[in-house]
Amino acid sequence: MSGDDPVLMLADAARLIHCSESTLYKRVQCGDVPAVKCGGWRISRRKLMEWVESGMPEREQAAPVAVVRAVAGKRGRT
Repeated sequence: MSGDDPVLMLADAARLIHCSESTLYKRVQCGDVPAVKCGGWRISRRKLMEWVESGMPEREQAAPVAVVRAVAGKRGRT
C-alpha cells in the first residue's frame, strides 16, 4: 500500500462498494479481497477497486476434508 493510495477500514470499504460489512469481512477472511490486519482490517482503495472492476472473483476453494475422505472411502470399496 503506497503513500498516495488511501487505506480504508473495513466499514469504509464496505460503504464504498455498497455491500455489508459482514459480507466484505467474509471475503477478506477467505482471501478474496486483498487486505492486511493491523488492529483491524485495512484495505487499499486501489486494490479494492481493482478487485471490484475484475468482477469480484472468489478464490478457488479446496474441497472440504469430509468430502475428500468420503470420496476416498468410496473408492476403496468394491
